[in-house]
Amino acid sequence: FERATSEVFNFDEPRQFSPVSKAIPEICGYLLQSSLWSEKHQMLRSFPDVDFFYIFYSLPYAIPALTYWEELSGEKSVSRKIDRILRFTLDRRIVGGPMNGAIYSEYADRDIVEKGQVPYGYAPYYTWHTKYPDERLVGMDQGCNRWITAHNMGAVLWSVTHVWRSRGKLPDDILSDARDVADWMLRY
Repeated sequence: FERATSEVFNFDEPRQFSPVSKAIPEICGYLLQSSLWSEKHQMLRSFPDVDFFYIFYSLPYAIPALTYWEELSGEKSVSRKIDRILRFTLDRRIVGGPMNGAIYSEYADRDIVEKGQVPYGYAPYYTWHTKYPDERLVGMDQGCNRWITAHNMGAVLWSVTHVWRSRGKLPDDILSDARDVADWMLRY
């Protein structure tokens, strides 16, 4: 917030801060709606009431808004949701094969996939498995394009470092997994 207002927009009068100050609670109010939170998977949904999670676009937009709200409001429930979002993403890295350690750009509940209710343009990609082979999620990439994997990994890593910079700390397991993501990116 401070960087955006001082360096990006060069605000110097109090009246200029008002629209930005009002937008943060509105955005976070939207992100914290029950229709956007999957209790089943403990993750922020990409579409209301549909257990579909688009990592590539969700994290870079939601994480900064939620961390700012965490700082402004001090709500512990927001902190827990941020940690669950990061944990969800990092726990679902691909296990085995040439993509070992990568993270799919999307995940959908298997019921949605089996019923053909995956949003248009998203194709299931079943080749590799996450470390939870029995869970009800299917990893996929939009149109099965593997180029998006590197972009997605960068989004995950950026999100983790954003939360770390914001809080000044993160649980060791999240930092360790984030290092593994960075190592994966350096290898490819």
